[in-house]
Amino acid sequence: MAQEAITTDSGGPEDLTARWERLLRTKRNVERSARYVLSLKLNGIPRRERPGHVLDRLEANSDRLRNRDGTPFEIDDAFIDAVFGEDGSCRWWDDVCVFAYREPRQLGQRRVVQRLIAIDFAIRLNGWDEKAFAQRLALVSPAAGPTGS
Repeated sequence: MAQEAITTDSGGPEDLTARWERLLRTKRNVERSARYVLSLKLNGIPRRERPGHVLDRLEANSDRLRNRDGTPFEIDDAFIDAVFGEDGSCRWWDDVCVFAYREPRQLGQRRVVQRLIAIDFAIRLNGWDEKAFAQRLALVSPAAGPTGS
């Protein structure tokens, strides 16, 4: 079930500020991000289309996205390259799904912070209901695990 968008006093959608890197890299946030990516997979979005799906949502709402200092968040070529990664097959977008089933052993790597920013913005823009997804996930056997695209 989708949640209603957060609004300001004027009735318009609220701006979203990028979270601190140290928060994005926490095990809890990596697990949350993995669950969101897995939800995209379970909704039939192929691995190679997931980064584009997330970026499309960000670009459609770019006027609402802000850096920590309040300046507009730039969705430039460097950010897009970081979200897609150097791997043209987008394997990370499948590999990260394992953390939807088990806690990561370490903090998220600095090299994926831009992906975590994109995913965090997408989660907040979509009003994604993590608790409902966690209940759905509990019905899926972890032994089956996320495989393929």
